[in-house]
Amino acid sequence: MYRLYVERCKSYNKDAAKLSMYSNILNTETNIAFHVPKKHQCGLCATYINGNEERKTELKKNYENHLRKKELSREEETKDAETANENTQVLCFDLQAVLTTPCGEISTFYYKRSLSSYNFTIFDIKDKLGHCFFWYEGIAKRGANEIGSCIYNFFRSDACKSENVIFYSDNCAGQNKNKFLCCLYLFCVTHKNKIKTITHKFLEKDIPIQNEGDSMHATIEKEKKRVLKSGPVYIPAQWVTIIRSAKKTRVPYKVNEISCRDIYDLKALSTAMSNNFVKNSNSEKVISKDIKEEFKTLNIKQNNKKLRSENQEKEIQLQPAFKKPPLIDKKKKQDLLSLCRDSSIKPVYWEFFENLPARTDEVEDKLSESDSD
Repeated sequence: MYRLYVERCKSYNKDAAKLSMYSNILNTETNIAFHVPKKHQCGLCATYINGNEERKTELKKNYENHLRKKELSREEETKDAETANENTQVLCFDLQAVLTTPCGEISTFYYKRSLSSYNFTIFDIKDKLGHCFFWYEGIAKRGANEIGSCIYNFFRSDACKSENVIFYSDNCAGQNKNKFLCCLYLFCVTHKNKIKTITHKFLEKDIPIQNEGDSMHATIEKEKKRVLKSGPVYIPAQWVTIIRSAKKTRVPYKVNEISCRDIYDLKALSTAMSNNFVKNSNSEKVISKDIKEEFKTLNIKQNNKKLRSENQEKEIQLQPAFKKPPLIDKKKKQDLLSLCRDSSIKPVYWEFFENLPARTDEVEDKLSESDSD
């Protein structure tokens, strides 16, 4: 912009102001701000853009179809958001990139194993409200049990205000697109009077759509960079403060700190509810990753008569996924304690790392044996 300004001044035979003055006026006396969105590029787009003419001709049809699906996905989300009312809530959810601790501009942090923290976000598209579910690896993992449990806890909170819920998410099979989450949805619809229908729409695979969930993550990352300028983040609890203070306008993000007791065993729930996720009502094989567009029905009543009769006699309930917190890697804890010993981590935080439950040598040996088997 400054270069264009200088050229314009030259065309009028006028002296241009210095860059410092130009920047000061632009930043203080105008209502203009610049934002560089976080943009991901999928493999097909990169291959097409970087390819030669022969390669582009070969990929042209797939690339155009790829862009068409991207636009259809955007249109679908916009349509749902515009038609949302007090009876229908449109939400998008995603798991933010891993937040590590300790984190900061201390060189020894880069050469040691760090503790992973997870932030699962749910954004209400109509009300523009963000909800976060935060935990670290000493509390739970980041699979289907954790994602489904966060959604279940959201359903139980006041944030879930409608009887009809529409979700948008990516296609990650291990976390989102699986039978365990489907069973949770069925459990919520049949066991909670507030929720009558749940619709889950998956964005097209490998199509990077800048939705509201991405904006939440970008806002938190921006706050993270600002905070790290004043010093490191030593323990997971500090991330909670950063997430809560990330949004500077309107309503701040609500952060729910997850404990072990909040994580449920969705795999056990799936076994208790049904074992028929293999064929749909048309006797066609069900492949989760290929489910799209056309609606088909699935009869999940159990084929095993004995198992079905046993489960009919008892009420289906959610069971805890962990009897005790999961153990972290032994070598990871050793690295974290070494950072304490050399005072890279402040003494006030040492107790947290000393009390982290870690695997013993015996447990490590058993895990190695099971991996080799």
